Amino acid sequence: MIPCHRCGKDAAPGWIVGFPPAPDSQKMGLCAEHDSEEARQEVLALWQTTLGRRMVESTASPGIDRMGELLVTVLFSNGGKLSFLCLQCAPTAHNSLELTEKNGNSTFIPMDQIKAYTVKKVSPK
Repeated sequence: MIPCHRCGKDAAPGWIVGFPPAPDSQKMGLCAEHDSEEARQEVLALWQTTLGRRMVESTASPGIDRMGELLVTVLFSNGGKLSFLCLQCAPTAHNSLELTEKNGNSTFIPMDQIKAYTVKKVSPK
């Protein structure tokens, strides 16, 4: 059951926001009585904020600030070169290199554009 954001009743006959395959705990809604355009905008904004916070919390490692940063140098197949300071660097299942910055943002570089890359640990200051 997904509770109404306003009164706690079952929101099934009203309006629900969330990804269909996700569990009900990751969805929010409004019962038919409280379903209005203003209320929908409020719940949608809250859902987006909550979802974003949950994603950051679930992917952040404990004590990550004390671990230091990584200096990742990418040599591109077309001859260019870029260096990044990041917290994590890992190849993904979608054939790209994911670089996670300290603020939580990720940069994805397609592997077919990378000739080589190096990863060096930078000591925390």
